[in-house]
Amino acid sequence: MAHGLGGHPAGDMASKLAINVLLSLVLGTSDWILRFDSQSDFERVIERTRQRFIETSRVMTAESQANPELRGFGTTLTMAASVGHDLFVAHVGDTRAYVFRGGKLQQLTTDHTYAQELFEAGVLDDKSAGAAWLKSRVTRLLGDSSKSCEPDIQTLRLEHGDTLLICSDGLCDMVDDASIAGVLAAGQPAEAACATWCGT
Repeated sequence: MAHGLGGHPAGDMASKLAINVLLSLVLGTSDWILRFDSQSDFERVIERTRQRFIETSRVMTAESQANPELRGFGTTLTMAASVGHDLFVAHVGDTRAYVFRGGKLQQLTTDHTYAQELFEAGVLDDKSAGAAWLKSRVTRLLGDSSKSCEPDIQTLRLEHGDTLLICSDGLCDMVDDASIAGVLAAGQPAEAACATWCGT
């Protein structure tokens, strides 16, 4: 899930470019790791993921520098991939990954925003004036050389019945966790669940 920054030039192009570059890097890998035979395989997957985020950001930065109309564009990116029962989640920005397990919704990612940093420091809470404004100010993203593109990467051992949700703030800022959990608990196919949130 990539979400181009709203209000920035070519945000839609930024998100599409990020996904295209990332897919190209993955498909161009000559020695895919399809199972873990050692700890080093596990570590290689994490390092490859990190390098792909950095390379994607580098390509985007070069594109924006070559085209003045794209100056300042950027995107968030949250991705997940599984190797057997091991799930890898890599994340930059404020798009999110959740797992719905045993009737409970758990947020896997932590937003890279100024608001989140201030929440963690105890300076700000959700009810504070300006919290909503600060939530939209990301501290990490792809394509903007002035910000870090270093992804958070985590692993999760999947269990039978787990449901994974990756979404932008267009969902998680507008729909509360209980409502999201209620839709996922119904066990609908992904398309039907999305239609529920879209009201279609």
